[in-house]
Amino acid sequence: MTFNVLHFVGSFHQGGSDSDFFHRVAQAGEPIWFVPAACARHLIPPSRTARSYLRWTSLKVSAGWAQILLKQGIAAVTGRLLTRVAVILIRDLPSLLRWRLQGKPAATLDTFCSLWFTQGLFRSVWARIRPHSGGSESWRTALNFRSHNGERLDRT
Repeated sequence: MTFNVLHFVGSFHQGGSDSDFFHRVAQAGEPIWFVPAACARHLIPPSRTARSYLRWTSLKVSAGWAQILLKQGIAAVTGRLLTRVAVILIRDLPSLLRWRLQGKPAATLDTFCSLWFTQGLFRSVWARIRPHSGGSESWRTALNFRSHNGERLDRT
């Protein structure tokens, strides 16, 4: 069987293209291989570990997930949104309190990333369902895939 990767390429502008790609490959019945020994190395500039960048990234990733879920239908969207509410109540809020009391800023920031992801998922779904509601265009603009605070992200 010939595998044509172009068949699976999507048109995502706010992230999520990798997740969408692998979801569609799996739906087409093509094998996806996990290689535990594979290693990827990234050079990460300090600006990409800043709180503002991590918030922006969390929101951007959730915008991509919203796009994927909306392609799968309202049941997928509803299920994911309810799951995220449960995650906030059962895991994130208790963890946030614990990490703050224990003085663990990295763990606190990790929990904030999860909360920002949930915020972004709800806002992105709303912006796509009600595109002319207040603020949805500015929401999409704020999640511009190529820049964060004016920094070009396609240059490393």
